Amino acid sequence: MCSRAVQDRLGGTDTDLRISASWTDALEARQRAGVSIKFSGTQGKNCALKVDCTTAARRTVTIQGQERHLAVLAWRSWAQTQEFAALYATRAGVEGTLSVGVRVTGMRRSRYYGLATTRLQHLSTASALNVLRVVDHLAGCPRAKTRVSAFTRLLAQGA
Repeated sequence: MCSRAVQDRLGGTDTDLRISASWTDALEARQRAGVSIKFSGTQGKNCALKVDCTTAARRTVTIQGQERHLAVLAWRSWAQTQEFAALYATRAGVEGTLSVGVRVTGMRRSRYYGLATTRLQHLSTASALNVLRVVDHLAGCPRAKTRVSAFTRLLAQGA
């Protein structure tokens, strides 16, 4: 439950904060190796870092090794660069298309059983989206840049 105790245990140093119930090698759902740490609700009651801990009765945490952690940190720092922003801009356009498809045509679920009829639905949905875009273009309706969430609109009204 205490992040300091987890860090000390991973670093190999023994600590007086003996709050974890068990440490076992584990595989996550995606088959990545890690360490599974189980915490009991009764352990760590007198911990100086209790304010940083969870209030759940029992908790299991799976943590990755140092190599994976460093890879994640490297990816997160790359995600802040201009190169990443340029690559992500392409994906943002596709996400906008998918968003329209979900809102207008109910694209998340198939209305039919079987591959043939489901494929027909997908082709019809794609055609409908193309027709909608052509009609909007001919009518001179520009596509919205981004959708403004209800929370953002509420904040704008309050300011």
